[in-house]
Amino acid sequence: RLISPVYPITAGGSCLQFFYHMWGQTTGALNIFLKTSAGIEETPLWALSRDQGDYWRTARATIQAAKGFQVIDLIF
Repeated sequence: RLISPVYPITAGGSCLQFFYHMWGQTTGALNIFLKTSAGIEETPLWALSRDQGDYWRTARATIQAAKGFQVIDLIF
C-alpha cells in the first residue's frame, strides 16, 4: 500500500497521472483511492484488474477536492 503526502487543493482540480504494468495470469487488481484531509473515508478514484498485456501504460484521473487530499494505492 502506497500513501502520498497531503497535497493542497488547486483551482480547477488536479490531475493524477501514473504508469502501470499489469501482465500475467496471476495479476490481481490496482485500485487508487482519494482521501481528503477532512475525512477518514477513502473514495475510489480509479481501478483496473487482471492481465492488461506486457506493456507500460499511462493512466489519468481528475481530482476534485474541497480540502487537501492524499492518493492511496492498493494492489492485490
